[in-house]
Amino acid sequence: MPEEKGVFVSLSDFSFKEVVTRQIIGWLYGITLLAGGISVVVLVFNGLQQSPAQGLLALVFGLVCLFVWVLYARVALEVVIVLFQIAENTARMAGGRNP
Repeated sequence: MPEEKGVFVSLSDFSFKEVVTRQIIGWLYGITLLAGGISVVVLVFNGLQQSPAQGLLALVFGLVCLFVWVLYARVALEVVIVLFQIAENTARMAGGRNP
């Protein structure tokens, strides 16, 4: 099995022979979680500045939205990974090189 190149080496590949998505998919998921968490904190903070009831409502609404956001992001990223696996298996079956 060939060795994988680093992320920065793959980013400088202008012929797009190296796929960088598999190497950074974990980072993308982490950034998505971080962005969702920060959004909930900001939403709750702004709600608490108006009234405690508004802050509590923002907390409940924010947590529900965060759950849906995380679920959506996870499914979308898993679809990307599955598409890359399909491409690899199809290339292997056709006798071509792995992407």
